[in-house]
Amino acid sequence: MRALDGAIRDVAISGDGRLRLQVVGGGAPRGLCGTGLISGIAELLSRGVVDETGRIVDPADVEPPALRERIFLLGNEPAFSLSEDRGVYISQNDIRKLQLAKGAVRTGIETLLEASGLRADMLDALRLAGNFGAGLDAGAAMRIGLIPPMDLERVRVVGNAALRGAIMVLLSRDCWRKSQSAARNTRFVELGGKPEFQARFMDSMMF
Repeated sequence: MRALDGAIRDVAISGDGRLRLQVVGGGAPRGLCGTGLISGIAELLSRGVVDETGRIVDPADVEPPALRERIFLLGNEPAFSLSEDRGVYISQNDIRKLQLAKGAVRTGIETLLEASGLRADMLDALRLAGNFGAGLDAGAAMRIGLIPPMDLERVRVVGNAALRGAIMVLLSRDCWRKSQSAARNTRFVELGGKPEFQARFMDSMMF
């Protein structure tokens, strides 16, 4: 669901398997938004509930018992319950869909870095824009491989960057000139047309 009242926006799991959920607006969770899905899967990876291929493991292989008991069958696929009534959960299908999305994003990042002759550790900053970026846990995003590993201090949340940029250009001649220079020096990179795209995409789907 969208990040409205009742949406889980962050998940933390303690050493004994207890869940701490941050819910938009407080109260009981009604669903899960994108940032909650990312933080939830990052925690499940760290606790061994999900393996590097994205598979929810057999409950017998999960410790502590509090986590094991949250794994259940949803139709023919496993799922991990986030609410006590199993009404809110992360299913195997949810994880597969996230892998496809994050694989595409990470492949784009890696392709642009290669085209620019740069590595992630050479970047001055990585800016996360928009409402989704504003609520994203950068550490969790790195844990699932959505963004490349780097110093967390260089990851900056900038909110509505498009609106802020438009305001800067309208109010500052210097910013206007910089925007024109940026436009002239920007070039299009076709991801799908590169022969290495598919292999890189498959690698990027892994956790």
